[in-house]
Amino acid sequence: MHHEKVYGLFEHFEDAASVISELTRGGYPSENITVIVNDKDGRLEKYTSDAINEDDVKGDEGAGFGAVVGTLTALGMAVLPGVGPVFAAGPLAAAFIAGIGAATGAATGAVVAEAVEFDIDKDDANEYARIIQNGGAVLVVDVYDEWDEERVEDIMEKYNPLRVDDTD
Repeated sequence: MHHEKVYGLFEHFEDAASVISELTRGGYPSENITVIVNDKDGRLEKYTSDAINEDDVKGDEGAGFGAVVGTLTALGMAVLPGVGPVFAAGPLAAAFIAGIGAATGAATGAVVAEAVEFDIDKDDANEYARIIQNGGAVLVVDVYDEWDEERVEDIMEKYNPLRVDDTD
């Protein structure tokens, strides 16, 4: 079975959080979800893996960041040149953070795309980078057997995405 990926680009993190929340409530494994979001106001730092406090995360935040990020894996922060502090969680987060570490100079979309192994072209990647820079969020969902792309895309479409792309 080859893995497809579905990419969602959201202007507001809360919309991305709602998607993650609905996916995981529906039984979708959180370890297949990557989220990348700008953290210029520092609100996400308390969720990095070395700072997670169970009480914070279990707080009654509804589809708030804490509620969903507690379910994701491999949290990390990195400063993306030209974009600022970026928070990443999920299976692609480590590669993303490592990719940022290797990148120097201004962060073009190409850097973002290569860092996360996006199967999208450079123009698209530049748009993703711009949205992240403006405080938006990118979701990357690995689609596997029981979950088809359409199901994942349908859920994303409910929460005002700027765009939804897949890898075929």
